Amino acid sequence: MAFEFFLKKLAGALTQPFVLALLFAALMAAWVGRRQGWRVAVMILLPVGLLAALSTPWVALRLVEGLEAQYSPLSIQGGGETPAWIVVLGASAREGLAGESAVSRLSPIALQRLSEGLRLSRAFPKACVLLSGGAPGAGAPVARLMYEAALELGADTVCLEVLDTPLDTAGEAREVFRRVGAQPVMLVTSASHMPRAVRLFEGVGVSVMPAPTGFSYQSVGSLPKDWLPQARYLALSERALWEYGGLLWAMMRN
Repeated sequence: MAFEFFLKKLAGALTQPFVLALLFAALMAAWVGRRQGWRVAVMILLPVGLLAALSTPWVALRLVEGLEAQYSPLSIQGGGETPAWIVVLGASAREGLAGESAVSRLSPIALQRLSEGLRLSRAFPKACVLLSGGAPGAGAPVARLMYEAALELGADTVCLEVLDTPLDTAGEAREVFRRVGAQPVMLVTSASHMPRAVRLFEGVGVSVMPAPTGFSYQSVGSLPKDWLPQARYLALSERALWEYGGLLWAMMRN
């Protein structure tokens, strides 16, 4: 029974579109290599192999771990310093359909950050929540959508404000400093984004208490799908490499 279960999972993993595409590319490289020589085969197989490696949990999770391990989840059990502000950094959102809720229009990352910000606001009721994020395209600013989503989720509007002009993290840092000055800020963003955000915020003079959320850490399982390439792990590698590049830029800038 266990062997039958293993075979079923293996067949399912091997028939995923992304895995099939990689297998097809490898077979085409081998076919071309037999006719054009091994050098041509290697030139084709190297980028395919790199893509496959970045799509495995072994590589993707190690890449993102180097970012997420820099700041631990914030514990609110023991009390501690009460922040004056809880700043929630924005992420992407969809334009949406007529009548669609703001909650459903936010990306999973944006909703994750907003939920953590609202959770912290309940733990620190004296802190004001500042939602940040402009409109990169023609749609509504992300901060406005997050504000509407917060209301849909039952948040109190007494200390809920928006910064709807910044288009990137550097702009958010500058605008937050203009709004709050040197007051302590509890900064909420994705764990992989936190190292870059902290550097940019502290670079303009904001006093930061990191409150990372959306950790990607997980142990690698033993099922076939856990060690074969998957598109979701390629997306995770892409996010990690983007953050490493952004962190390098922030270090050079500061």
